[in-house]
Amino acid sequence: MPLPNIATRRGDSGKTALWSGERVSKTDPRIRMTGEIDLALAVLGLGHRYLRAGDDFARQLSTDFLHLQRRFTYLMGEVSTSEEGKEKFIAQKEAISEADVEFIQGVYERLRKHLDDIGYKFDFSSWKVSGETGEAAAQFHVIRATFRRVELQLWDLHEQGFTIREPLLKCLNRFSDVLFYTSVLLEEPAGA
Repeated sequence: MPLPNIATRRGDSGKTALWSGERVSKTDPRIRMTGEIDLALAVLGLGHRYLRAGDDFARQLSTDFLHLQRRFTYLMGEVSTSEEGKEKFIAQKEAISEADVEFIQGVYERLRKHLDDIGYKFDFSSWKVSGETGEAAAQFHVIRATFRRVELQLWDLHEQGFTIREPLLKCLNRFSDVLFYTSVLLEEPAGA
C-alpha cells in the first residue's frame, strides 16, 4: 500500500479543519488545545523507555500508559469538534467516558499500593526537586507538568464557553496524580 499523501496544502492559508469539517483559524483555541494534547502524548511516549527497563510492575504501567495514549487521541478529536458536532463525535467515536476515569483511578490505586508495599515513605517536609531524583523520575515530572498544563488549558476552554465534558477533565486530573506517583516510583536512591 503506498504511503498516503498528508500534504493537502489546505493549511497554507492559516486555516485548518475541525473534526466536524468546519474550517477555523490555526490559532483557534480548540486547535491550540489539540496541539497541547499532541505534545503531552508525545512527551509521554518518551517515558516508556524508563518503564520498559524496569520490573514487571513498571512494564505493566507502560502498557497502561499506551492504552491511555490511544484513548487520549479521542480527547484531541472531541476538543477539535464544533459545538454542533460534539453529539455526532460522541456517537461515532469511542469518546472519553467515566470508564476511562475508573481505569485511571485503578492505575492510581495499584501504584499507590505498590509504593506502600515497597515501603516508600513520602514526606512533604523533605520535598525533592526533580533534579535530585534521577533522570527517569525527572522525565516523569516533565510529563506530569505537561499533562497538568493540558488540564488547566481545558478548564480555560470550558470557562470560555466551549463544552468540555466532565470525564475529560477528571481523566486529566487523575492522570496527573498517576504521573506524580510514577515519578516517585522511578526515583533513584539518595547518592545513586
